[in-house]
Amino acid sequence: MIEKIPHLVALGVTDVELLPVTAFDGAGRAGRGARDGARQLLGLQPPLVLCPHGRYSASADARAEFRDMVKALHKAGNRVILESC
Repeated sequence: MIEKIPHLVALGVTDVELLPVTAFDGAGRAGRGARDGARQLLGLQPPLVLCPHGRYSASADARAEFRDMVKALHKAGNRVILESC
């Protein structure tokens, strides 16, 4: 994501909204209307609200990578909006 920031700035993007990026175990039910046995894959209803999901990270340290991405976006003048569940 960090390497794409100059492109976002060139496009005039000022805000980046990240839809659920928090850790989840995938074992929860998928929700109303889901077929029987469906697993939770979207990160909704996370047990760890402020912890980034490791599978969304390119490195072993998801927290540091997420922090660095947010800092880089802020430095480029972008706001970061975190979608909560």
